[in-house]
Amino acid sequence: MADTGEGPREPGFAGSGWLRALGTMLGVHVEYAQREVSSDLRRLFGAAVLLVLAAIGTLLALGGLHAALIIELHREFSWRWSEACAVVALGDLLITLVLLVMARMRLRRPVLVETRALVRRTVASLTEP
Repeated sequence: MADTGEGPREPGFAGSGWLRALGTMLGVHVEYAQREVSSDLRRLFGAAVLLVLAAIGTLLALGGLHAALIIELHREFSWRWSEACAVVALGDLLITLVLLVMARMRLRRPVLVETRALVRRTVASLTEP
């Protein structure tokens, strides 16, 4: 039997405990991130739904009520057709602006705030001397 110069091997190497701890911490981070992503996706999906509803509402308003309102403004106030059209268009823009502000409010918070903070704390604790 040839001597390789290596001493007797221990059952596990000294860093295996650290690797297990690191793996456990990363597993916790992944689980936490998955929960937070799920919550953020619901919020983002809700904002997307509001944007789609804003677009549909705008099209319905432009298509359905425009003709009747323009005719009524022209008849009631003796406005020119272009003036009646401009007033109706400004009303549509106001409604659209309100819906867009509501969607923006849902998108205001950053994504994965808690997970990023947890990762920063963990990395800081691992890198401290």
